[in-house]
Amino acid sequence: MLRKRLIDLVAIGLIGDGIVALIAPSKHSALWTGGPEFYRKLNRPFIERPMFTRAFVTVQIAVGLWITLKQYFDE
Repeated sequence: MLRKRLIDLVAIGLIGDGIVALIAPSKHSALWTGGPEFYRKLNRPFIERPMFTRAFVTVQIAVGLWITLKQYFDE
């Protein structure tokens, strides 16, 4: 049961984060600029290129939905 709850939490996180990033891609990405230099460099394209961010999070949302469908309908 714990495993299913964790999988559900991951799916909800992917979908929710993706929706927020679709609405405000640069501002949402800018919230995550702290941390080590390599992480800031990794995050920079998401801040500077909102259409890239939207394309990326569309895939993220699709993965979250796929996990959800697999979790509830592959039993």
